[in-house]
Amino acid sequence: MGPFVSAPGSSFLSDRDVTAQTFLEWIGSGTGPVQCSRAEATYTWSSSYAKREGYDKFPDLHTYFSAWSISAGYERDLAAAFNIDRGISRRYYGQAKGKDSFFQLVTLNKVFGAGTIKLKSKDPLAHPLIDPMYLQHPRDVEALVEGDAG
Repeated sequence: MGPFVSAPGSSFLSDRDVTAQTFLEWIGSGTGPVQCSRAEATYTWSSSYAKREGYDKFPDLHTYFSAWSISAGYERDLAAAFNIDRGISRRYYGQAKGKDSFFQLVTLNKVFGAGTIKLKSKDPLAHPLIDPMYLQHPRDVEALVEGDAG
């Protein structure tokens, strides 16, 4: 979820923080804005479904908080990396572009759904057909929604 706009200077904004000076600071002393992975906090926890189903000793949800801001090239980068339409990126992230912000990401550690991998042809060099079928199992959707609300 996010971006959530935060106080100026409270996150990593590549347009502002990636400079020759910050790299020299990091090389010289190991400090500065480029010294961190940007995953400022992370934790695992068990959803009510995991607890009810008796496997709460192995958390099914993982939450990450990251102080990463929306740079000028974000739309281009998302389009290139994930084939995300630039217009969609602009509508979703545009209000935070160039501002300090943070994100919360919730992932499933234990999924119930299963995807498929099929051969496209008899050609051994042909890429297979991969359908991960994300969020096709209702239990996965319910746990993830709980994780986002938690």
